[in-house]
Parts: sequence; C-alpha cells; structure tokens
Amino acid sequence: MPKLYGYAGKILRVDLTKRRVHVAKLDRVLAAQFLGGRGFNSKRLYDEVGPHTDPLGPENRLIFATGPLVGTMFPTACRFNVSAKSPLTGILGDSNAGGHFAPELKFAGYDQVILEGRSREPLYLFINDGEVEFGDASHLWGKDVYETDEMIRADLDDRRVQTAIVGPAAERGVRYAGIYANLMRAAARTGMGTVMASKGVKALVVRGTGSIEVADPRRFEEIVEEVE
Repeated sequence: MPKLYGYAGKILRVDLTKRRVHVAKLDRVLAAQFLGGRGFNSKRLYDEVGPHTDPLGPENRLIFATGPLVGTMFPTACRFNVSAKSPLTGILGDSNAGGHFAPELKFAGYDQVILEGRSREPLYLFINDGEVEFGDASHLWGKDVYETDEMIRADLDDRRVQTAIVGPAAERGVRYAGIYANLMRAAARTGMGTVMASKGVKALVVRGTGSIEVADPRRFEEIVEEVE
C-alpha cells in the first residue's frame, strides 16, 4: 500500500476511566475526505457523540488533531484543533492554537488524540515518542498554567516537552475556559478547557523525535519558496 505522506499515520484513543490506550492506523479514506484538524474531529464527534450527551459528562469526547502540513517546513502550518460538544453552546465546539505543540504531537507519532471517559483522580498524559504514560496531577490541580507548566517540566526532568494545560477556571466549571499550549497560545473558544478539566485531565504533554515525510521534497520546497 502506498505511503500516506504528510501524516504521522496513527490515532491514539485514551479511555480515562479505565486508563487504557488504543492505537489505530489513520484511515486513508478519512484522510482523503476530511484532511485533518477540524475535519477529522468533526467527523469523529458526529459518529460518536449523540445529541443528548452531557458536554461535561464522561460520554463526551475531547479530541486533538493536526493537519497534513503540520510538522513540515510549510509556513504557518503549526496549529492544532481541539473539539468536543461545547458546554457553552451545547453543540459542536472547537478551537485551535499555534506554537510547537502540534508539530511535536505529530513527531510523537499521532495525527489525532481522542480522550473519552473520566479519570477518578487528576492526571496528565505524557505522550513520548508513541508511548503513553498517566502522570499523577493531584499536586497540580488548582495551580495556574504557569505553575503547572514549570512543575511538569521539573517532574519529567525535560525542558523540551510541549504542553497543553487547563487552569483553575476550567477546573471550577467556567463554561468558556480554554486550553493553553506552552503558556502563550490559547485554544480559547467554546469551553474546550472546561471539557478537559471535567475529564480529570490537567495537561497533555508531548515529546517526539520523529519527522513527517512529503511525497516530493524538491517540489515541496519550491512551493514553500513561492508562498514565502
């Protein structure tokens, strides 16, 4: 089967209730029809979240996804989309943010991360080159994003991890709370941070050393030069 260029090629599903993970290959038809990012997430929510689902209940999904240009040298292609049923509007909610988090997620091996269920205890997820660890976040709950970011980097003894964090507003159920990527980039629309906190997740932390291949590197470089 021909290689699927522009993608990491895998989808990560995390059951927070049972603390189990499942890795699936990215479907080529899905990639062709929905490209990535918001398209991937909207399709997933349509398939898995019903109209009567409580946005802050365990049945809701919180989904992070990137597009096929993320992780390449294409200018400005550094954003991730995060989607769920919104606690603010009660319908499809999504937001996006830039920075280094999205490329790092792909370098760690995943185009999409699906969070389902609810953890009984606060946790953070550490995705490290494809491997997933559940970290204790009880000492982080109630901390702001700046304190949390610093404490996670100290806990992992790694200054190069990329983080997506929620703060006290999300923990307290403010329905429009956002998710902060590396402190400076906010996915601030439709209450995605509130959904994340409702699942007991304080942070998503990623570290990856992979790379993203394109089908024709020389032609791709020419296009990049034209765009720049």
